[in-house]
Amino acid sequence: MYQYIGPGIEPWLAELKPVQVKELKDSFEALEKNGKGHKSLKQERLTRAQAREAMNDEGAENTPEEAEGAGSFR
Repeated sequence: MYQYIGPGIEPWLAELKPVQVKELKDSFEALEKNGKGHKSLKQERLTRAQAREAMNDEGAENTPEEAEGAGSFR
């Protein structure tokens, strides 16, 4: 969660025991040092809306090529 939310997660940690908070903050610092901290995650899959948009973009790119290809056979 820290990789997505970052320091904004700290208010939710207030309910934990002080030892747990310290361990988590140490872990967060280690993630930052290793380059895996806040905003380091990359989206692996597309949402349905992003997938539709990608398909539409591919269709728009292929349309002129198909038109040129059809014209060269005449």
